[in-house]
Amino acid sequence: MPARGGAMEVGKSVYGTSANNSSEPPSRNKPPKSKHSFNDKFSKLEKEASECCDKITANPGDLWERRVDALRSLTELFDRQPEFAQNNPDVWTPRLMQTILFIPLEEQVKDLRSNITAEVGATLVALAGAARDASSDFFLKMLPAISLTLNSGVRVISNHMNSAMKELLPLVRIKKGCAWICREANSTKSSQLREILVSYIPIMLDYWGKTYLKKEADVLKDTLGRALKDASSGVRASARAAFVPFNRLFPELANRIYDQQDGRTQSALTDAVKQALPPPPPPLAQTPPQASLDASSLESPTTVAAGEAAASIETTEANSNGSDVATLAPLVDAYRAWCVVNCFRRIQVDAKRT
Repeated sequence: MPARGGAMEVGKSVYGTSANNSSEPPSRNKPPKSKHSFNDKFSKLEKEASECCDKITANPGDLWERRVDALRSLTELFDRQPEFAQNNPDVWTPRLMQTILFIPLEEQVKDLRSNITAEVGATLVALAGAARDASSDFFLKMLPAISLTLNSGVRVISNHMNSAMKELLPLVRIKKGCAWICREANSTKSSQLREILVSYIPIMLDYWGKTYLKKEADVLKDTLGRALKDASSGVRASARAAFVPFNRLFPELANRIYDQQDGRTQSALTDAVKQALPPPPPPLAQTPPQASLDASSLESPTTVAAGEAAASIETTEANSNGSDVATLAPLVDAYRAWCVVNCFRRIQVDAKRT
């Protein structure tokens, strides 16, 4: 029988679909994202990164200003990626990290120009912030070049790279990176490099955590033990600063380091640990000082005045009909104080008897 309002077409449902299909209404949910959206973003990231790296390699030598511009473009590219990259860590493939990015950036790390070093340091920090732990292998492979720059004779260049390392180490946990830094600190003859490398230990301890560094705890112990006995005062100061978080994460190993030091170093380590302790919380409320129980306080002018006030209150109560409240109030307070002092006196007398 045809439906009211007109006949239904043969082979059609009331929703305009085939009669053989389900008669359910079409879904109102948003259409699923295209399967190609991830690939499109990844391809765009890889393409832009490749273009920046090509500009870097195409301008060697004295064309360093063009390389600086290319590094800035690469830094801006990484700064735009964190949300997408952290939700999709697979974008940081070995092809992108090792084939496209590594060689151009390694060459710029080794380029001992202050402008280049400052800009490549910013690029490495941006890369660490975007890729996070996915860049662990990249930075482990980059550490030897970074170490050479840190050990350069030019203080400005070393400071640029040192600042970059202190920013990127909290962002990425470099697998086996702590052990590499410790071994380099133990083997290098440069006191400047030893001081810098040991100063990275508290950063790794604070941000990488005990679980991540558990397998490298023994290497850390040996490095700190040697650094505390170093001939350089700067290295020893960095080691004392690193001992505080190491003691917090690995107290047993820290005790072994402590026992191997001389008395002066032990005192310095004790002071460093005490200074790192948080200050005690302020009192919740100011409490009035308690009355002393010594004999001098029992015979103080306050006690005598309280006794006189007690005698005065008895006289006032006898002469007053109870309406003069303002006159009685201070006398009542003094009488209460006299009662408290009298109670302390009795306690002291009973204590002497026993």
